[in-house]
Amino acid sequence: DISEAILDAARAIAQATAVLVNSATACQKELVASGKGAKAASSYRRDPTWARGLISAAQAVAGTVQQLVLSANDSTQGTTDEESLVASSKAVAAATARLVAASRAKSDPLSMTQQRLTNAAKAVANATQQLVSAAKVASED
Repeated sequence: DISEAILDAARAIAQATAVLVNSATACQKELVASGKGAKAASSYRRDPTWARGLISAAQAVAGTVQQLVLSANDSTQGTTDEESLVASSKAVAAATARLVAASRAKSDPLSMTQQRLTNAAKAVANATQQLVSAAKVASED
């Protein structure tokens, strides 16, 4: 069933995003513990978007994922075009890339927390692609 495929993809995105946020939280804690996060926090203190560093970036990913799920739902119901879905999926990819780049800028690329964050970002990207594919199939029917 096509609706089931979309629902499964949305669940996969939700799970992958939860892992991403948890991984970003662990990376942020690691940065603060090593003393590298303290300078970044004071530099960005006036901008609430980056006040909590990687956690804020992960929450931005979650926000774009929410928009993607809404776009996929609208696309399958025929209330929006496919371009909205593609734009939402690109927003997820961009937010995820910003998160990973921000993490790599300060953290040890060989640390376990960094590897978990990278793997979580890949899982979000894969789940996003599954949702877009499922929505495209549903809109064709």
